[in-house]
Amino acid sequence: MTDRNLIIVRHGTYSKRGENPKLTRQGRQQIQSLGEFIVEKNTREDFFIATSPLIRAVESAKILVDTLRGNSKLEIWDELNCEYETLFSGQAQRINKKIANNRFPKNTVLVGHYALRDFARYYVQQLTGTEKEFKIRDLKTGHAIEITQRYNNQNSISYIP
Repeated sequence: MTDRNLIIVRHGTYSKRGENPKLTRQGRQQIQSLGEFIVEKNTREDFFIATSPLIRAVESAKILVDTLRGNSKLEIWDELNCEYETLFSGQAQRINKKIANNRFPKNTVLVGHYALRDFARYYVQQLTGTEKEFKIRDLKTGHAIEITQRYNNQNSISYIP
């Protein structure tokens, strides 16, 4: 059994204009830098990337596909469309089930919005088998949370950058 990484990425900075705004130049640079950091940190070559269908998340995911080495597969998941402060009822469970029911590479990347911070908390609770409330730092635009599930149960959470 090998380690598995779940990397939860919040899209880059975006224009505040329109209903479904695009990334700004700064946002594209944030995600490019984030992707380069992920490549340096993770020597595994295959990444599965799932993204929210909103433009800023899709743009971020495409930049990551271009930046990450190896075979990166990209899918759009409606379950990741969570623009609000928190996930809707049952949304974390549906995302977790999709991850569990698929044979993804050792590196799975979810690209979405602020509320994915709630999914990170839920995922850690499922991983540890506890209802203990885990404090997860704010997920700023262009940043990520990496949760590593180790075969020896010495799991870890880190923040990128």
